Amino acid sequence: MTDQRPADQTFGRVRLSSTMPEWVEAFEWARAQAIEYVFPAHETGDPVGDWYEAALPGRAAFCMRDVSHQALGAHVLGLERFTLNMMRKFVRAISPSRDYCGYWEIDRLDRPAPVDYVDDTSFWYNLPANFDVMRACWEQYLWSGRAEYVSDRDFLRFYDLSANQYIERWDRNGDGIPDHRSADGTRGLGGYDEADTSNFAASGADLVALQYAALHAYAAVLRRRNDAAGAERMAARAEAVKASFRSHWWSPERGIFATMLLEDGSFSFEHVSMLSAFPARFGLVDAEHRARILDQLEARPTECIECESYVPEVLFEGGRPAQAMARLLALCRPDTPRREYPEVSFAVVGQFAAGLMGIRPDARDRSVATASGLPTDGEEALLEHVPVFGSTIAVGHAGSWESTLANTGADPLTWRASIGGTHPRLLVDGSPTAPEQAPDANGRPWSTVVVRVDAGQRRSVRAATPAWAAGSSVL
Repeated sequence: MTDQRPADQTFGRVRLSSTMPEWVEAFEWARAQAIEYVFPAHETGDPVGDWYEAALPGRAAFCMRDVSHQALGAHVLGLERFTLNMMRKFVRAISPSRDYCGYWEIDRLDRPAPVDYVDDTSFWYNLPANFDVMRACWEQYLWSGRAEYVSDRDFLRFYDLSANQYIERWDRNGDGIPDHRSADGTRGLGGYDEADTSNFAASGADLVALQYAALHAYAAVLRRRNDAAGAERMAARAEAVKASFRSHWWSPERGIFATMLLEDGSFSFEHVSMLSAFPARFGLVDAEHRARILDQLEARPTECIECESYVPEVLFEGGRPAQAMARLLALCRPDTPRREYPEVSFAVVGQFAAGLMGIRPDARDRSVATASGLPTDGEEALLEHVPVFGSTIAVGHAGSWESTLANTGADPLTWRASIGGTHPRLLVDGSPTAPEQAPDANGRPWSTVVVRVDAGQRRSVRAATPAWAAGSSVL
């Protein structure tokens, strides 16, 4: 950690209140820890501009994988301009001379970090990186509404090159997916795992999952740009990646998917947390097989704190909130080795918002969807000063049976409020309303109403007959 501390306090305003003191303690630790890694250009004078640390502490740098994962928590902390600046550095760096790689890691002096880069023939690069940046940029657009992510020519060039020339250059076995060869050394590793497996894995399951997510993200960008035909082609390519994975990476005898395609064309089924988590997180597998992956993640320790920082979001997405919260809180314990790694605190902040509070903004129609991730109906939580679309909201839940949303910004928004279970009526500010009924990706039933929330307005949605109620203490 650098000793230079920022004076800028226009960020980090988000706050959690809860009937669970340990949640508040963990969130406050993560919030304060993450802020120590934030460096506004007007305070530091750093040539790279606004940045936050997203690499090994002390390197004064940020790398593509870490930024892609930290970006959600950074947004919740009010750092959207920092992430935009850092992502712009990455997308501008893509170059034919590096076979359409960019710079894996950039330092505060606005240069490729010397520890990872010698020249265009000798550098460190993990092949999932381009796809992870594409996915994260679309996520940032949905949360922030920043038009640059869908209209700036540097970003559009990066998306196009990554979806086309990058794949063509690195796909040596003709399966449509980039792959590593031992002769490449560290110039194009086939996955994010950096243990011994990186020396012999051609493609990791994480690479395939991120390519699938990235092509769908690019399809969404093209739709936003009114290129329906291009979007359809890109989405079809994404689905082809998924179909190929489900067909070729599955072992009926083992009942699991492979984690690695090896250079000789065979598959490895060794459990590697960093490689296993991504297919579950990004929809590459169906609900049944995702459950098997989640069982593995729950049963086995991860290999490193970087891997562990992904586990809570995978468990939240998989409909296991109690297990997700246990792992989230464990990341924050003082005795957790390497909890000071920047990714940990940013990931924790992000999952308190997207996981526990179930907040899903969508800048396309200025809507915010919420679905409580609180493990039991006896718990309550309120998250305030959450940035969305250049504005702020506050979201509260009492278990899965009551939710509130306050629009603390200047413009109206649409709230898609989901209450757990199948309810013939929900009470919107006390008035009975017929909801839509639909299960989530894990098969759990939810009842949803669509509510307009004007500037300065606070609205509530609750089950007409809640399973548990003892008087709201934080909502």
